[in-house]
Amino acid sequence: MTFNSTAPDNKILNRKPRVVHDETSWRQLITLYETGSLTQKRFCQQHRISVGSLHKWRHRFKQDEAANHFIDIGRAVVPTQHKSQPSVEPERSAWQVELDLGQGMVLRVRNV
Repeated sequence: MTFNSTAPDNKILNRKPRVVHDETSWRQLITLYETGSLTQKRFCQQHRISVGSLHKWRHRFKQDEAANHFIDIGRAVVPTQHKSQPSVEPERSAWQVELDLGQGMVLRVRNV
């Protein structure tokens, strides 16, 4: 019996080529998965992606969404004054935000 180390493995020959996706196509795939009814395994087989990659990209996009829920209040916008209203000096204008979080906790943000 001879052993040929250069003989191709049947599993490799039957394997479909892997598809490389960019961020836009991953977003589309995640939307398809989340709105569809396929199991993760079946969805990944159908779209020739790994379950691990699906998890990684879903996690990445969820982190992006969570980060986008914050609002930057660092730059307060002073409204434009109408000519009939007295002008307000931006240096003297102040704003204050108070948020009652419950259980005796209050968050106060001031710009003076």
